[in-house]
Amino acid sequence: MNEHPPFKKNGHTVSIQTGHGKLHVNPFWLENKLSVHVKIGKTGSCDSANAEAVARMMNVALKYGAPIEELVAHLSNIACEHALPGKARSIPDGISKALKELPPKTE
Repeated sequence: MNEHPPFKKNGHTVSIQTGHGKLHVNPFWLENKLSVHVKIGKTGSCDSANAEAVARMMNVALKYGAPIEELVAHLSNIACEHALPGKARSIPDGISKALKELPPKTE
């Protein structure tokens, strides 16, 4: 069984260019809770593993009631050496930019 939820489940995928490649963020509602799935690069790469770790920690925080706005604020403007001018400054910054476009909850 696939451990990750499907890319499309009552949500939409936002793609953002980062200095590490194209980042795909899929926020969706599952069992009345917001969940976030993130994909970048090849499975098993350091970038992919780090992005997945951020998403998993966000999902734990969301499960226990952390407001998404608070998580977005904490990820926003984190920069790395691969920052692109006028684009996402890092993978966490890209995740925050994507989540600012959060779709409305659908019943």
